[in-house]
Amino acid sequence: MQITTTIKYIRINPRKVHRVVREIVGKPVSEALNILNFLPQHSAAILVKVLKSAIANAVHNFKLSEKMLIVSEGHVGQAAIMKRFTPMAKGRAGAIQKKLSHITISLKEGRPK
Repeated sequence: MQITTTIKYIRINPRKVHRVVREIVGKPVSEALNILNFLPQHSAAILVKVLKSAIANAVHNFKLSEKMLIVSEGHVGQAAIMKRFTPMAKGRAGAIQKKLSHITISLKEGRPK
C-alpha cells in the first residue's frame, strides 16, 4: 500500500530540493528523518514537514506502524514561475524567475533493512 503526501507551490527551486530527496528514497522513515535533521540545506527542513505529514497520514488513516514504513518514492516537480523585474543599467529591466516546487513523498509498508 502506498501512502502519498504532496505539498504544492513551495518557494524553492526544484533542482535544490531534488538533491535532498535522492538522499532519503529507499530508507526507513526514522533513518530518513535523522538524515534530514542533519543536512544543512533549506529544503531539508521543508522535507521534514512533508515526511512527518506522510507518517501521520499512514499511522492515523491507515493504522500502520511507524517502524515498518519506508520512503518508497520522492518526486519534485516544477510549479508556476513567478516573474519579477529588476532595474538594470541604461533604463533597462532585467527579468528574474522565481521558481516554485511541488513535492510528493510516497511511503510503503515494508521491512527495514
